[in-house]
Amino acid sequence: MKRVANILFLVGGILSIVLAATWVCLAAMFYVFASEPFKELIIKGIEEGTINSDFPGDPTQVATAIQIMFLSFGISFTVMTVFSAINAVFAFKGRNTNSKGMFICNIVFGVLSGVEVNLVASIFALIKGDTVE
Repeated sequence: MKRVANILFLVGGILSIVLAATWVCLAAMFYVFASEPFKELIIKGIEEGTINSDFPGDPTQVATAIQIMFLSFGISFTVMTVFSAINAVFAFKGRNTNSKGMFICNIVFGVLSGVEVNLVASIFALIKGDTVE
């Protein structure tokens, strides 16, 4: 079971790194979309009729609402990046330790980052039973 847990920790760590890179790209994209030049493009598109919106109000208010939405997505993806990076560190450290605390951190950050592979690996390692407090 230790061998299976080590393989799952390795897969979870690699998956966490890939997800962290993906979240960074998405966060950067939404931060760019929340910038002022894009706000002007949104206003221009609403005024010309090329962008349809269900938000009530004039084009400036609609563009501000869309800008806030993009900014909130950027912040959310930044938080997911941090969780995935921490999860990757704990996954690789979990391969070389027998600490219950490390396995519990793997469970917590595995759930927060969306990488359930570490959750399974930590449960296997805790079931194995030769862990240190």
